[in-house]
Amino acid sequence: MITAVYALLPLLVAVPLGRRTDHGRCAPLLVVGVALISGGCALSGLAGSQWAGPAQWMRSTP
Repeated sequence: MITAVYALLPLLVAVPLGRRTDHGRCAPLLVVGVALISGGCALSGLAGSQWAGPAQWMRSTP
């Protein structure tokens, strides 16, 4: 189920974003993409320390 949800976003977003870049307006998309990837890398780097506590708390909550 999680894999299906993860694959759903590119399926729904790829065509509209591809059309937008085909019209020559790709600079804002590049900035957003770099920001999202940087944020994901930062969260990944913090996952072993800062976010381990809240993640464990969420798993133990019924």
